[in-house]
Amino acid sequence: MEQNGIGERTVNFKLRDWCLSRQRYWGCPIPVIYCEDGSVETVPEDQLPVVHPTDIEFTGQGNPLTQSQSFINTTDSKGRPARRETDTLDTFVDSSWYFLRFCSPDADDVPFRAQDIANWMPIDQYVGGIEHARGHLIYARVWMKAMFDLGLVPSTEPFASYFAQGMVTMFSPTENKLLKMSKSKGNVVTLDAAVERFGADATRMMTLFLGPPALDAEWTPQSDDTFAGTYRFLERVWRVSTALPFQSNWRDGLDGELSDADKKLRRKTHQTIQKVGGDIERFSMNTAISALMEHVNAIQDWLNAKGDNGAVYGEAIENLLACLSPFAPHLADELGEQLGRSGSFYGAKWPVFDPEVAREDEITVPVQINGKLRARLSVPAQVSREELEQLALGSGEIAPFLEGKTPEKVVVVPGRLVNIVV
Repeated sequence: MEQNGIGERTVNFKLRDWCLSRQRYWGCPIPVIYCEDGSVETVPEDQLPVVHPTDIEFTGQGNPLTQSQSFINTTDSKGRPARRETDTLDTFVDSSWYFLRFCSPDADDVPFRAQDIANWMPIDQYVGGIEHARGHLIYARVWMKAMFDLGLVPSTEPFASYFAQGMVTMFSPTENKLLKMSKSKGNVVTLDAAVERFGADATRMMTLFLGPPALDAEWTPQSDDTFAGTYRFLERVWRVSTALPFQSNWRDGLDGELSDADKKLRRKTHQTIQKVGGDIERFSMNTAISALMEHVNAIQDWLNAKGDNGAVYGEAIENLLACLSPFAPHLADELGEQLGRSGSFYGAKWPVFDPEVAREDEITVPVQINGKLRARLSVPAQVSREELEQLALGSGEIAPFLEGKTPEKVVVVPGRLVNIVV
């Protein structure tokens, strides 16, 4: 539009004033002193921080700090009687830079050290509800930009990535609609009973299995029953992990000749490592757990087929527990210890998958005619574009739809799709 002279880019700002002061006890005291002569002083650095008084009563009436004479009465820089500011700073002031303090928690002479900020910042991942995007994130970014202009920090952005989580909702019969679960609405369901009955791991997994974390999830009275489902899954993990003696040196036994069943289990093991790791990076925890369930099914199928290759089994179990540990850390470490593994999975490196082992020998490719599905072909995973086209055109299932018609175009997406246009 600029090149054609019909428009130009501009930046629009929609900023609101921020009232920093509040008449509450909770919040950082504003370090200001009012002198008798009407002048105003800031509290000297050697007297910071200003600490809240404890000789107050919370009556719910007015600002409690105005009732504390020990807090109000002070002296100015000349030793004359003075009064301390009783307003406090909005707590968003703290939350706009607390992460910088976290980089230097042991510093007692400065809020944070420049070398610590350079080492730790920016924060890799910020997770919060959508109200954070419209509130805290804005304040934190403005604060960082101001500190950058003052030369206190090396960059203007505090967070490298932000993920907006969905809300847990519950149906309200009185209002006949879904409401956000919150303390203010009095509809919070504690998980204490579920932890007591099913354990922390099953409870943790079930909440992660509710659905895509970016979307809202409805909590129903029946949700409690689903804890039993994740509990039973963890029982299956226990059973398949202890079904055969575990060989800690399983890596040494993978070079020999493997049966088709062994190759199939190895393929699933490496596919699971790839799937779970990728899904965690995408915050798709529910699909990662689904992949773990499929892996347990594959191990059980291998066991049912009288599989006895200790190396293949050891690889499948150790990687199962490693991928399970972010979701069920207690069970993973308990089983790891029983199998002779030293140390927690928490401190271990994430397992690495082998693309060659994970690759399927055969894949199923849908064949469409004018966009309508007419057949599915089972073909070698490494089939070429030309071979896939010929297989589709020569398919017996496709032939009746091509009688008397000449293909105008054949669209081939290798490994994914063939669409014949007639």
